[in-house]
Amino acid sequence: MTSGAPRLTTPPHDAMGAMRSGGLVPLYSNPDPDDLYKVAEAIVEAGISVMEVTLRAPGVVEALSQLIVRVEAESLPLLVGAGTVLYAGDAEAAIEAGASFIFSPIVSPEVGALCQAGGVTWIPGCATPTEIHTAMNLGCSAIKLFPADTIGGSGFLRSVRSVFPTVEAIPSGGVIPEADVLEAWFRAGAVAVAIGSWLFPERAIVEDDWSEVRRRLTSAVSAIAVARERLEV
Repeated sequence: MTSGAPRLTTPPHDAMGAMRSGGLVPLYSNPDPDDLYKVAEAIVEAGISVMEVTLRAPGVVEALSQLIVRVEAESLPLLVGAGTVLYAGDAEAAIEAGASFIFSPIVSPEVGALCQAGGVTWIPGCATPTEIHTAMNLGCSAIKLFPADTIGGSGFLRSVRSVFPTVEAIPSGGVIPEADVLEAWFRAGAVAVAIGSWLFPERAIVEDDWSEVRRRLTSAVSAIAVARERLEV
């Protein structure tokens, strides 16, 4: 970082609480801060209070920083975090920008240490029991099961929770927001699911079809509600 001590952001339990409450972490990547803000508004309108901006293209970190400034200025009830954080430098930049949480597709001790020093929720990607064990020992806030659709689905999570009963997991990658699919994930122990391209199809963004984006977000939120209601029966 360029400014000395890490910038303290939202305490880890606040970000995790928001994820547990809504059950959905929408993830999106775009170097255009205006499009990011439009997505943020749609997410809030759907009743979700977290948004992951994935660092998958040049300029996204700067757009993330601008988004966070605007969200705070407009008092939008939204916690913004960074995703696809692979390296310590990316973590530093995201924390400096004010990210409330960090998602990674891997387990990086360096990224984890930076998040803990900055008071930022750290959710590393895990696909094996060894990675889960390592991440928990490093003090992660939760784990990201990735890629969720190819490592065994909800059955994998159900199995590993017999060994790691306290682990909080958020599956990401190929998660379909249908009630039956979501019920299986939540029943297996997921605290939330992360979904990207299904919620924000490229064509809808390019054509400024924000009604379609809102429809998909609302549909996903409704499916989560149905899935959770079934667990209570």
